[in-house]
Amino acid sequence: MLRQRLLRDVAELENSPYPGIRLDIKDSSLHTACLILSPEGENPLHLTINFGDDYPIKPPQITIQSVVDHPNVYDDYICASILNTQEGYTPAYTLNGICIQMLSFFASDMIEQDYGGTVSRKGHDASYQCGTDQGFDGYRCAKCGFGDEASARRRPVPGAELADIPVSDAPSHEGITFLRQAKTTTPDPSKALKRQKLLLIDLPNELLVLITEHMDEQSLFIAARAWNGFSRLLASHNLLQVREMQCYTLKAGFKTHKLGVGVYIERRSIQSEFDIISEDAFTKLGVRRSVQGLYFDNWLPLPLSENH
Repeated sequence: MLRQRLLRDVAELENSPYPGIRLDIKDSSLHTACLILSPEGENPLHLTINFGDDYPIKPPQITIQSVVDHPNVYDDYICASILNTQEGYTPAYTLNGICIQMLSFFASDMIEQDYGGTVSRKGHDASYQCGTDQGFDGYRCAKCGFGDEASARRRPVPGAELADIPVSDAPSHEGITFLRQAKTTTPDPSKALKRQKLLLIDLPNELLVLITEHMDEQSLFIAARAWNGFSRLLASHNLLQVREMQCYTLKAGFKTHKLGVGVYIERRSIQSEFDIISEDAFTKLGVRRSVQGLYFDNWLPLPLSENH
């Protein structure tokens, strides 16, 4: 269950990359990843993420290898509430959200402190600078190529891989390239006349809903702008609202998991934050805190599906 959540988080970050954030995973076990942060107007920073077997129940361990003068950085240790405190972290945070907060951590001018005050990042040291004028701080990573001049000029597109297929062996048809050699047969003109184009407008809504399950939110919005049929489908079937009905720990919906809410019962008082959590997260993973960190000791199921 937890590994599936990690895979979803990595896929989200690779398919919808955030400006200034690059994740490089070379470890097939997904235990270690290189995180390259590029604060606006500053040089890139190299960090290492270690995912424990209990992620996302507990936050990943993030250390920094780049030399940086920061009031909350001690050698490779990063003092950030989202990484080190129970109050600052929740399993509801995705890997994308954690990386964005790390980017903000190194880009913000004012840094909040545990005692409640703030410290000026650049005022902490008048000579403050992330990295060096060459764009890197001298640290080189053999795994992701950080610090290599060639890698700085050639940034890989997240999630993209080059196929080692000769162009001549990949015939194309109407703008689509196939990976397998097609049979060179002469089409029958009589059969070609009988072909009919299948339009989206001809598909039943049930099939369109199944198609949307394989689309991310950005693709849904693009499709809705391109065709009013998708826009009406989103509204009539409450597709966006349905997507929000997922366990904040496993990021799984009601079609695959039994969902409910955490409830705290004390005498005749019943309290709940109404954050949706799955039965598996409550019983098997032992999650007992809401998104805001409030404690609960019972799980109340919600009848969201006929299978429940």
